Amino acid sequence: MYSPLAITISRYEQKNGRYQNAAYLSMTLSYAAGSLASTAEDLQKWYTALYDGKFLKPELLHKAYTSYRLSNGTLTGYGYGWETGNVQGIPSVKYIGVINGFYTYAAYLPEKNLSISILRNCDHPADPDILASKMLAIALGKPYDYKTMMMAISKLEAYQGVYKLANPGEYMVNP
Repeated sequence: MYSPLAITISRYEQKNGRYQNAAYLSMTLSYAAGSLASTAEDLQKWYTALYDGKFLKPELLHKAYTSYRLSNGTLTGYGYGWETGNVQGIPSVKYIGVINGFYTYAAYLPEKNLSISILRNCDHPADPDILASKMLAIALGKPYDYKTMMMAISKLEAYQGVYKLANPGEYMVNP
């Protein structure tokens, strides 16, 4: 890891479809929430060491990587520090961090010791979750098989509504 005071990286934000310098924020103010600098290679080393038990006992790591269950039985999709999910049926954990001018997306598949890190010096990303899932699926040899299709607005309206899925949350479809 690198000291935030030892490096200077240009930071950007996207407003009205244009990139501009991000609002100033002293990286000494955010402490661990945004004052860490790393590389994708170092993040892989971190995940490997974490999963190998070099920082946490296996039972604590298991809690961190397991979706927390609320008192009503609902799973939150979030462990102690990581969002839980899967890529093509392989359990995954991920973390997303955003701070003035920076965006970090890191996903890890513990069973495969496979990770992906997307580091941007802009705090307005395209959807990295979809991109990362596609890339991890290819690395697993199980690429997603779907096709983009065009549909008339009149047909899309039939799907308009709020959907409740097995995982927590509601999903809205608006044409």
